[in-house]
Amino acid sequence: MPEQQATQTEPKVFNFDDAVAEAKKSFPKETEDIVFINSSAPDFEEKLAVFAQEAGLSPNQHLSLLTKGQNQEAVASVYNGHKIITIPADREEGQFPGDKYKSAYFVFQHELGHFVVPGAHAETGNRDTNWREHAADFFAMTRGVQAGIFNEKDVVDQATNRSMMALLAYADITHLTTMSLDSMVINPKDADFLTLSNKEIKSIAKKHASAFSHDGDTESKFAKVRDINRDFRRKDQQFESMEELEHTVHLRLKMLCDICKESPSNSQAFYLSARILDRVIEQGGVKVRDFGIEVDTNTKEWQNMKSVIAAKSGERDIGAKNALEESSFTKAKEKNDAKTPIARVRTAIKPLKI
Repeated sequence: MPEQQATQTEPKVFNFDDAVAEAKKSFPKETEDIVFINSSAPDFEEKLAVFAQEAGLSPNQHLSLLTKGQNQEAVASVYNGHKIITIPADREEGQFPGDKYKSAYFVFQHELGHFVVPGAHAETGNRDTNWREHAADFFAMTRGVQAGIFNEKDVVDQATNRSMMALLAYADITHLTTMSLDSMVINPKDADFLTLSNKEIKSIAKKHASAFSHDGDTESKFAKVRDINRDFRRKDQQFESMEELEHTVHLRLKMLCDICKESPSNSQAFYLSARILDRVIEQGGVKVRDFGIEVDTNTKEWQNMKSVIAAKSGERDIGAKNALEESSFTKAKEKNDAKTPIARVRTAIKPLKI
Protein backbone atom coordinates (compact mmCIF):
# COMPACT_ATOMS: atom_id res chain seq x y z
CA MET A 1 0.00 0.00 0.00
CA PRO A 2 1.59 3.30 -1.03
CA GLU A 3 2.40 5.80 1.69
CA GLN A 4 -0.04 8.66 2.06
CA GLN A 5 1.60 12.03 1.68
CA ALA A 6 0.57 14.78 4.07
CA THR A 7 -1.23 17.59 2.33
CA GLN A 8 -0.20 21.14 3.08
CA THR A 9 -2.73 23.94 3.08
CA GLU A 10 -1.61 26.96 1.12
CA PRO A 11 -1.68 30.12 3.23
CA LYS A 12 -4.58 32.41 2.41
CA VAL A 13 -3.54 35.43 0.36
CA PHE A 14 -5.15 38.81 0.91
CA ASN A 15 -6.69 40.08 -2.32
CA PHE A 16 -6.56 43.87 -2.22
CA ASP A 17 -8.88 44.40 -5.20
CA ASP A 18 -11.53 42.09 -3.72
CA ALA A 19 -11.30 43.92 -0.39
CA VAL A 20 -11.82 47.26 -2.12
CA ALA A 21 -14.80 45.91 -4.06
CA GLU A 22 -16.38 44.55 -0.87
CA ALA A 23 -15.81 47.83 0.97
CA LYS A 24 -17.48 49.80 -1.84
CA LYS A 25 -20.41 47.39 -1.88
CA SER A 26 -20.89 47.49 1.90
CA PHE A 27 -20.30 51.23 2.32
CA PRO A 28 -21.03 52.85 -1.08
CA LYS A 29 -21.64 56.36 0.20
CA GLU A 30 -18.61 56.47 2.50
CA THR A 31 -16.18 55.05 -0.08
CA GLU A 32 -17.33 56.76 -3.28
CA ASP A 33 -14.56 59.38 -3.13
CA ILE A 34 -11.72 57.29 -1.63
CA VAL A 35 -8.70 56.32 -3.75
CA PHE A 36 -7.42 52.88 -2.64
CA ILE A 37 -3.81 51.98 -3.44
CA ASN A 38 -1.89 48.82 -2.58
CA SER A 39 1.59 50.02 -1.63
CA SER A 40 2.93 46.47 -2.03
CA ALA A 41 1.97 46.36 -5.71
CA PRO A 42 4.48 47.02 -8.53
CA ASP A 43 2.41 49.95 -9.81
CA PHE A 44 2.26 51.73 -6.42
CA GLU A 45 4.46 54.66 -7.43
CA GLU A 46 2.63 55.11 -10.71
CA LYS A 47 -0.82 55.17 -9.07
CA LEU A 48 0.42 57.45 -6.32
CA ALA A 49 1.77 59.89 -8.89
CA VAL A 50 -1.67 60.04 -10.55
CA PHE A 51 -3.32 60.73 -7.18
CA ALA A 52 -0.71 63.36 -6.34
CA GLN A 53 -1.48 65.25 -9.55
CA GLU A 54 -5.28 64.99 -9.18
CA ALA A 55 -5.21 66.03 -5.51
CA GLY A 56 -2.72 68.84 -6.06
CA LEU A 57 -0.16 67.45 -3.61
CA SER A 58 2.96 69.46 -2.91
CA PRO A 59 6.29 67.74 -3.63
CA ASN A 60 6.78 67.22 0.12
CA GLN A 61 3.33 65.67 0.54
CA HIS A 62 3.94 63.37 -2.41
CA LEU A 63 7.34 62.37 -1.04
CA SER A 64 5.86 61.73 2.40
CA LEU A 65 3.23 59.35 1.02
CA LEU A 66 5.81 57.64 -1.16
CA THR A 67 8.17 57.14 1.78
CA LYS A 68 5.42 55.75 3.99
CA GLY A 69 4.47 53.30 1.28
CA GLN A 70 8.06 52.21 0.82
CA ASN A 71 8.34 51.76 4.60
CA GLN A 72 5.21 49.59 4.58
CA GLU A 73 3.17 52.06 6.60
CA ALA A 74 -0.60 52.27 6.18
CA VAL A 75 -2.24 55.62 5.50
CA ALA A 76 -5.74 57.08 5.59
CA SER A 77 -5.44 60.75 4.72
CA VAL A 78 -7.22 63.70 3.13
CA TYR A 79 -5.43 66.18 0.86
CA ASN A 80 -7.33 69.18 -0.45
CA GLY A 81 -10.56 67.24 -0.06
CA HIS A 82 -9.18 64.13 -1.79
CA LYS A 83 -9.25 60.95 0.32
CA ILE A 84 -6.67 58.20 0.01
CA ILE A 85 -6.05 54.86 1.69
CA THR A 86 -2.79 53.04 1.06
CA ILE A 87 -1.93 49.76 2.75
CA PRO A 88 0.94 47.30 2.30
CA ALA A 89 -1.13 44.23 1.45
CA ASP A 90 1.95 42.01 1.44
CA ARG A 91 3.74 43.41 4.50
CA GLU A 92 6.04 40.88 6.14
CA GLU A 93 5.76 42.14 9.72
CA GLY A 94 2.09 42.52 10.47
CA GLN A 95 -0.35 42.77 13.34
CA PHE A 96 -0.73 38.99 13.55
CA PRO A 97 2.64 37.15 13.57
CA GLY A 98 2.82 34.38 11.03
CA ASP A 99 -0.46 35.28 9.38
CA LYS A 100 -0.06 37.87 6.64
CA TYR A 101 -3.69 37.48 5.60
CA LYS A 102 -5.11 38.44 9.01
CA SER A 103 -2.59 41.25 9.27
CA ALA A 104 -3.47 42.73 5.88
CA TYR A 105 -7.19 42.32 6.53
CA PHE A 106 -6.97 44.12 9.86
CA VAL A 107 -4.90 47.01 8.47
CA PHE A 108 -7.27 47.46 5.52
CA GLN A 109 -10.38 47.46 7.71
CA HIS A 110 -8.78 49.72 10.31
CA GLU A 111 -7.92 52.40 7.75
CA LEU A 112 -11.34 51.99 6.14
CA GLY A 113 -12.93 52.45 9.56
CA HIS A 114 -11.34 55.87 9.91
CA PHE A 115 -13.45 57.06 6.96
CA VAL A 116 -16.57 54.94 7.51
CA VAL A 117 -17.25 55.59 11.20
CA PRO A 118 -18.48 59.18 11.63
CA GLY A 119 -15.91 61.27 13.49
CA ALA A 120 -13.15 58.66 13.20
CA HIS A 121 -10.92 60.74 10.93
CA ALA A 122 -9.12 63.93 11.87
CA GLU A 123 -10.39 65.71 8.75
CA THR A 124 -14.01 64.66 9.16
CA GLY A 125 -14.70 65.15 12.86
CA ASN A 126 -13.60 66.83 16.06
CA ARG A 127 -12.88 63.72 18.15
CA ASP A 128 -9.47 63.25 19.75
CA THR A 129 -6.94 60.80 18.37
CA ASN A 130 -7.50 58.03 20.92
CA TRP A 131 -11.27 58.15 20.30
CA ARG A 132 -10.69 57.78 16.58
CA GLU A 133 -8.35 54.80 17.08
CA HIS A 134 -10.86 53.05 19.35
CA ALA A 135 -13.51 53.45 16.67
CA ALA A 136 -11.25 52.17 13.88
CA ASP A 137 -10.01 49.16 15.88
CA PHE A 138 -13.52 48.16 16.91
CA PHE A 139 -14.70 48.50 13.31
CA ALA A 140 -11.83 46.35 11.98
CA MET A 141 -12.14 43.58 14.55
CA THR A 142 -15.94 43.38 14.29
CA ARG A 143 -15.78 43.14 10.51
CA GLY A 144 -13.20 40.37 10.85
CA VAL A 145 -15.27 38.48 13.42
CA GLN A 146 -18.29 38.60 11.13
CA ALA A 147 -16.21 37.38 8.19
CA GLY A 148 -14.94 34.42 10.22
CA ILE A 149 -11.36 35.70 10.03
CA PHE A 150 -10.90 36.64 13.69
CA ASN A 151 -11.89 34.63 16.75
CA GLU A 152 -12.06 35.67 20.40
CA LYS A 153 -8.35 34.96 20.95
CA ASP A 154 -7.41 37.14 17.97
CA VAL A 155 -9.37 40.02 19.47
CA VAL A 156 -7.69 39.67 22.88
CA ASP A 157 -4.25 39.19 21.30
CA GLN A 158 -4.66 42.44 19.42
CA ALA A 159 -5.75 44.13 22.64
CA THR A 160 -2.54 42.84 24.21
CA ASN A 161 -0.43 44.10 21.30
CA ARG A 162 -1.93 47.56 21.66
CA SER A 163 -1.13 47.62 25.39
CA MET A 164 2.44 46.34 24.97
CA MET A 165 3.18 48.99 22.34
CA ALA A 166 2.50 51.60 25.02
CA LEU A 167 5.77 50.53 26.67
CA LEU A 168 8.14 50.50 23.73
CA ALA A 169 10.23 53.04 21.87
CA TYR A 170 7.59 55.52 20.76
CA ALA A 171 5.20 54.67 23.65
CA ASP A 172 2.07 54.72 21.51
CA ILE A 173 -0.83 55.57 23.80
CA THR A 174 -3.01 56.99 21.03
CA HIS A 175 -3.51 53.39 19.81
CA LEU A 176 -4.10 52.08 23.34
CA THR A 177 -7.52 50.65 22.42
CA THR A 178 -7.23 47.64 24.72
CA MET A 179 -10.46 48.24 26.63
CA SER A 180 -12.62 48.45 23.48
CA LEU A 181 -11.21 45.17 22.18
CA ASP A 182 -11.33 43.32 25.51
CA SER A 183 -14.94 44.41 25.97
CA MET A 184 -15.94 42.71 22.70
CA VAL A 185 -15.13 39.39 24.36
CA ILE A 186 -16.13 40.28 27.92
CA ASN A 187 -19.52 41.79 27.03
CA PRO A 188 -21.07 39.80 24.17
CA LYS A 189 -24.45 40.24 25.87
CA ASP A 190 -24.29 43.93 25.02
CA ALA A 191 -23.99 43.35 21.29
CA ASP A 192 -24.36 40.31 19.04
CA PHE A 193 -21.21 40.96 17.05
CA LEU A 194 -21.98 38.15 14.63
CA THR A 195 -25.16 39.68 13.26
CA LEU A 196 -24.69 43.45 13.47
CA SER A 197 -25.60 45.27 10.29
CA ASN A 198 -23.10 47.66 8.70
CA LYS A 199 -25.13 50.56 10.08
CA GLU A 200 -25.05 49.05 13.57
CA ILE A 201 -21.29 48.47 13.40
CA LYS A 202 -20.75 52.17 12.74
CA SER A 203 -23.10 53.14 15.56
CA ILE A 204 -21.58 50.79 18.14
CA ALA A 205 -18.03 51.72 17.09
CA LYS A 206 -18.88 55.28 18.15
CA LYS A 207 -20.34 54.02 21.42
CA HIS A 208 -17.27 51.91 22.19
CA ALA A 209 -14.98 54.83 21.41
CA SER A 210 -16.93 57.13 23.72
CA ALA A 211 -17.07 54.53 26.48
CA PHE A 212 -13.42 53.50 26.42
CA SER A 213 -11.30 56.32 24.99
CA HIS A 214 -9.05 57.90 27.61
CA ASP A 215 -10.71 59.95 30.32
CA GLY A 216 -8.78 62.89 31.72
CA ASP A 217 -7.18 60.97 34.59
CA THR A 218 -6.01 58.13 32.35
CA GLU A 219 -4.68 60.52 29.71
CA SER A 220 -2.69 62.44 32.30
CA LYS A 221 -1.21 59.36 33.97
CA PHE A 222 -0.32 57.49 30.79
CA ALA A 223 1.13 60.61 29.17
CA LYS A 224 3.64 60.69 32.03
CA VAL A 225 4.50 57.03 31.32
CA ARG A 226 4.94 57.85 27.64
CA ASP A 227 7.17 60.83 28.38
CA ILE A 228 9.77 58.88 30.37
CA ASN A 229 13.11 59.31 28.56
CA ARG A 230 11.30 60.98 25.67
CA ASP A 231 14.03 63.61 25.40
CA PHE A 232 16.64 60.95 24.66
CA ARG A 233 14.97 59.74 21.50
CA ARG A 234 16.15 60.55 18.03
CA LYS A 235 13.91 62.19 15.45
CA ASP A 236 12.86 58.81 14.04
CA GLN A 237 11.53 57.90 17.50
CA GLN A 238 13.97 55.03 18.02
CA PHE A 239 16.39 54.68 20.90
CA GLU A 240 20.13 54.83 20.30
CA SER A 241 20.68 51.40 21.86
CA MET A 242 18.80 48.36 23.10
CA GLU A 243 20.15 49.03 26.58
CA GLU A 244 18.57 52.48 26.58
CA LEU A 245 15.23 51.06 25.48
CA GLU A 246 15.33 48.32 28.14
CA HIS A 247 16.15 50.89 30.82
CA THR A 248 13.25 53.05 29.69
CA VAL A 249 10.81 50.12 29.64
CA HIS A 250 11.74 49.23 33.22
CA LEU A 251 11.17 52.83 34.31
CA ARG A 252 7.79 52.85 32.57
CA LEU A 253 6.82 49.58 34.24
CA LYS A 254 7.72 51.02 37.63
CA MET A 255 5.46 54.01 37.04
CA LEU A 256 2.65 51.69 35.87
CA CYS A 257 3.00 49.76 39.13
CA ASP A 258 2.47 53.01 41.03
CA ILE A 259 -0.56 53.88 38.87
CA CYS A 260 -2.03 50.42 39.42
CA LYS A 261 -1.64 50.66 43.21
CA GLU A 262 -2.95 54.21 43.51
CA SER A 263 -5.86 54.22 41.03
CA PRO A 264 -9.41 53.30 42.09
CA SER A 265 -10.25 49.71 41.21
CA ASN A 266 -13.20 50.79 39.03
CA SER A 267 -11.14 53.25 36.96
CA GLN A 268 -9.75 53.09 33.43
CA ALA A 269 -6.28 53.81 34.77
CA PHE A 270 -6.41 50.74 37.01
CA TYR A 271 -7.73 48.45 34.29
CA LEU A 272 -5.16 49.50 31.70
CA SER A 273 -2.18 49.45 34.06
CA ALA A 274 -3.27 46.11 35.58
CA ARG A 275 -3.84 44.71 32.06
CA ILE A 276 -0.28 45.56 31.01
CA LEU A 277 1.38 44.45 34.23
CA ASP A 278 -0.58 41.20 34.42
CA ARG A 279 0.56 40.25 30.91
CA VAL A 280 4.17 41.21 31.68
CA ILE A 281 4.04 38.91 34.73
CA GLU A 282 2.49 36.12 32.68
CA GLN A 283 5.01 36.43 29.82
CA GLY A 284 8.07 37.18 31.94
CA GLY A 285 8.61 40.40 30.05
CA VAL A 286 7.37 42.67 27.29
CA LYS A 287 6.65 40.74 24.11
CA VAL A 288 5.25 42.25 20.92
CA ARG A 289 5.22 40.07 17.82
CA ASP A 290 8.84 38.92 17.37
CA PHE A 291 10.30 41.50 19.72
CA GLY A 292 10.87 41.00 23.43
CA ILE A 293 12.43 42.45 26.58
CA GLU A 294 12.86 40.09 29.52
CA VAL A 295 11.69 41.12 33.00
CA ASP A 296 12.44 39.11 36.14
CA THR A 297 8.91 38.90 37.53
CA ASN A 298 9.86 36.37 40.21
CA THR A 299 11.14 39.09 42.52
CA LYS A 300 9.33 39.98 45.73
CA GLU A 301 8.21 43.31 44.25
CA TRP A 302 6.65 41.73 41.18
CA GLN A 303 4.95 38.96 43.14
CA ASN A 304 3.52 41.61 45.44
CA MET A 305 2.27 43.45 42.36
CA LYS A 306 0.55 40.24 41.22
CA SER A 307 -1.24 40.04 44.57
CA VAL A 308 -2.29 43.69 44.37
CA ILE A 309 -3.83 43.15 40.93
CA ALA A 310 -5.71 40.06 42.09
CA ALA A 311 -7.01 41.80 45.22
CA LYS A 312 -8.13 44.98 43.44
CA SER A 313 -9.60 43.31 40.35
CA GLY A 314 -12.60 41.86 42.15
CA GLU A 315 -15.12 40.81 39.49
CA ARG A 316 -13.35 42.73 36.69
CA ASP A 317 -12.17 40.24 34.10
CA ILE A 318 -8.72 41.73 33.46
CA GLY A 319 -7.64 40.79 29.95
CA ALA A 320 -10.84 38.82 29.24
CA LYS A 321 -9.27 35.67 30.67
CA ASN A 322 -12.53 34.30 32.01
CA ALA A 323 -14.51 35.31 28.95
CA LEU A 324 -12.09 33.49 26.63
CA GLU A 325 -13.07 30.21 28.29
CA GLU A 326 -16.74 30.73 27.47
CA SER A 327 -16.65 30.94 23.66
CA SER A 328 -18.33 34.32 23.95
CA PHE A 329 -19.28 35.08 20.34
CA THR A 330 -21.01 31.71 19.97
CA LYS A 331 -22.97 32.25 23.18
CA ALA A 332 -23.95 35.72 22.04
CA LYS A 333 -25.38 34.31 18.82
CA GLU A 334 -27.38 31.68 20.67
CA LYS A 335 -28.78 34.29 23.04
CA ASN A 336 -29.87 36.63 20.28
CA ASP A 337 -31.23 34.18 17.70
CA ALA A 338 -34.81 34.68 18.87
CA LYS A 339 -34.63 38.43 19.13
CA THR A 340 -36.20 40.79 16.62
CA PRO A 341 -33.92 43.26 14.81
CA ILE A 342 -35.29 46.10 16.97
CA ALA A 343 -34.61 44.15 20.17
CA ARG A 344 -31.05 43.41 19.02
CA VAL A 345 -30.36 47.10 18.43
CA ARG A 346 -31.81 48.04 21.84
CA THR A 347 -29.54 45.46 23.47
CA ALA A 348 -26.55 46.74 21.52
CA ILE A 349 -26.89 50.31 22.75
CA LYS A 350 -26.83 49.50 26.47
CA PRO A 351 -23.89 51.04 28.36
CA LEU A 352 -20.74 48.90 28.34
CA LYS A 353 -18.79 48.08 31.46
CA ILE A 354 -15.63 46.06 31.95
